[in-house]
Amino acid sequence: MENPLLEPRPDGLIDQVRAYARDIAYLVVHGECDATRTDNRSWDGTVFPFWNESAPTDNIKNFEKKWKVDDVHKAPTLDLLSTFGYMNMFVETRDSLQSTPLVG
Repeated sequence: MENPLLEPRPDGLIDQVRAYARDIAYLVVHGECDATRTDNRSWDGTVFPFWNESAPTDNIKNFEKKWKVDDVHKAPTLDLLSTFGYMNMFVETRDSLQSTPLVG
């Protein structure tokens, strides 16, 4: 598989959702992020992978460059990724090792 992180960011929203999920999957396969948790959601609902590396690798840098969030560009939100079946929303509490679904 060629590195999808080197491909340009798609223009259409549906294509962006698919590409974002694929890019995260690519990082998971290469052991650079965790498939079961993400960093905190940003103010606009965007989720970012939880990096397994202490120092950014080339793949992580390419992901961050491709999916940077600014006034013009937004990465797909967790709600969109969940709607398309790419992610599930769970909250892990600090008092428990169990995860609780956010949605019934």
